[in-house]
Amino acid sequence: MKNFVLLLILCACLNAEGQINLNQGLIAYYPFNGNANDASGNGINGIVNNAILTTDRTGQPNAAYYFNGTSAFIQLPYSTLYNFAPADSFSISVRILQDQNNTNTPAQALVVKSPFNSNWTLSNWNYGIYSLNYKAMTGYANTTVLTGTTTFTGIPCWYNIVTTYKAGVWRLYVNGVLESQDLSATRFIIQDGASSQINFGRKGNSSGDWFKGSMDDIRIYNRVLNVNEIDALTDCPSSCEDSCNWSLTGNSNVQSWNFIGPKNNADFKIKTNNVQRMVVSAAGNVGINSSAPGSKLEIDATGLAGAVNDYTSPAPSTSGLRFTALKAGITAPIRNRFGGVLSLDEDGDVIWVQACCNIAQAKSEEMSDILNRLDKLEKEVNQAKTELKQMDVMLEKSNIVVLGQNNPNPFTERTLITYNIPKAFKSAYVVITSTNGAVVKKIEITNPGKGQLNVIANGISAGLYSYTLIIDDKTVESKKMIKQ
Repeated sequence: MKNFVLLLILCACLNAEGQINLNQGLIAYYPFNGNANDASGNGINGIVNNAILTTDRTGQPNAAYYFNGTSAFIQLPYSTLYNFAPADSFSISVRILQDQNNTNTPAQALVVKSPFNSNWTLSNWNYGIYSLNYKAMTGYANTTVLTGTTTFTGIPCWYNIVTTYKAGVWRLYVNGVLESQDLSATRFIIQDGASSQINFGRKGNSSGDWFKGSMDDIRIYNRVLNVNEIDALTDCPSSCEDSCNWSLTGNSNVQSWNFIGPKNNADFKIKTNNVQRMVVSAAGNVGINSSAPGSKLEIDATGLAGAVNDYTSPAPSTSGLRFTALKAGITAPIRNRFGGVLSLDEDGDVIWVQACCNIAQAKSEEMSDILNRLDKLEKEVNQAKTELKQMDVMLEKSNIVVLGQNNPNPFTERTLITYNIPKAFKSAYVVITSTNGAVVKKIEITNPGKGQLNVIANGISAGLYSYTLIIDDKTVESKKMIKQ
């Protein structure tokens, strides 16, 4: 009974992780519907300084704020609700339409809590979101923790940026896509109480890092949003996902830029009734009822397959793939190693059924084929052995110098080094040295021709070594060996 209750609790927790509740933990919300008031009900209303109302991403007038990049900002009154401690959790979401001609600074503050400092570059910000070189950025105390990968383009395009924080664990999303994360839990935000306030468009209470462009839909939470909630915040009319990262022009004029699908490396997903039915992955794989296809065409037949039966069964195992123009008997069944075949039924459905006929014959043919292959393989191996012996004889009769690779390599207790040296020589030996050039072993070779040295690991510690063949005081060849 106890295990059953624990299972119910676990299922409830897993289900809750994916639920969408954009009001839970919302401590401040700024839809900018004609003003900078807080729509969360907590009364943290913004004070507008030189920012002007403008159209939002849907074309609605007076529904977003434009910041001029030099003096425009919106300041929030101090509230303990956003005075987060290093061990706390929070999420910040903001939409931006950034101008491309702000040459004042590469760092532009979006939503930042930071104290006043006459030299704004020395103001240690508590936390927040920046645009750094037209990419999303989050961090603290003049420290960049995460930087996004999406470049905010000059195309009129709104981007949704979300950062989440939980006790030193950071994540950064752009348009619902996780672009960077730090799971080390080693970098923590600063908490300075009423010494600083959140500002939109500049570096907190300091006059610097001015933002130039439009902002809208700013949300601050005292918890970490889940991926479904972040996706829901991104899902909006005329968002960047539609107007910048996607082409919706179809095949008109049949030009290279006329297509329907993502321009970036995102998957192309097709949904009906808000349920994904098909996907074309960034790698070009097509999945039907499969969210992550690993093959060129992958069909998930879960829920479609009937019982596995013989050809006469009224309910063969159906793959979910149908060729309406083909009928059974046009193509020969394809056998697999599990004793079944793929075939078409009378409706053109691709089915998998157990083979009912000539199983013994098929097994006999399969065994005969295996025996033939083994016989062919044995002949090839014998031929290779003969050729190797001939090569050994030729090698011994020649004056070719060969230093073989030690075997095994890496080794623990001992290893063999093969060699072939001319018959006429005065002295020959193999020298083993460490990476710093110190001689570890020196082994003399007394017999010419083909031979091998048995190297015992005594006195050789673990590491990388070189061994060199020296004949008549001349270095001939060197190789590497590893002692474990």
